[in-house]
Amino acid sequence: MSDRRSFLKGVGIASIPLLSGTALAASSKSAAEEGVWSFDLENGKLVADQNSASALDTHSSNGNAVQIDRETASDVTAELNELESRGFVEFRKAGKSEPGNVLVTPTDRIGELYPSYDTDSDVGIASSHCGSGGKNDFEAKLISVPPKYNFYIDDQATSELVEIAIYGAGATAALTFLLTITGAGSVPAAVTGLISSLLGTSAALLSNENEGDGVIIRVNYIPPSGTWAEVDSQCHPDGGIPW
Repeated sequence: MSDRRSFLKGVGIASIPLLSGTALAASSKSAAEEGVWSFDLENGKLVADQNSASALDTHSSNGNAVQIDRETASDVTAELNELESRGFVEFRKAGKSEPGNVLVTPTDRIGELYPSYDTDSDVGIASSHCGSGGKNDFEAKLISVPPKYNFYIDDQATSELVEIAIYGAGATAALTFLLTITGAGSVPAAVTGLISSLLGTSAALLSNENEGDGVIIRVNYIPPSGTWAEVDSQCHPDGGIPW
């Protein structure tokens, strides 16, 4: 196995800019704790509410619900509300043609959290970065069926992301790192919840798929319970590991 798959590569935990510190890696969470959670805005703040089982049938593809556990729903709203209060993200209601109910949009200021990453220089097709560590980038395919949100994380950032999620400040801090270094655009709040849950329980999947040129996290958005993510290699894709 390549040494590039090591969990402990990068700048180290001491340099991670901690935010809320509300989340810890939660590999012991059980499926029994999961439920369908929807996100909305109340007085400008993001809130999460657990839906009844009937919500599985009543949410449309323009909904904003996802199947995650209670701790993740609580932690991701706390983290994103703190980011919003500090000017790093903005919340808004989605338009009729946009997926989701509430959209989370990183502002230009979010780059201040990890200034050593310049996502603008990494934009381009993934294959052009093969052999050089991959790229950090974000891609929203809103006209595909289902809508897809692709997060490209290069080799170094993959190791740092796993380190933060497993050994550092936890899943929601890892989510903030991901939104920052990929230059993410607007994403449904439900997507951030799903990614946070993935990073909190299964971050090792990223190391398993990283072959030296980074990984892609693909989120296929079919709320509420059909939304799922895949982790795949940037340069040697094999369909990904579904999660």
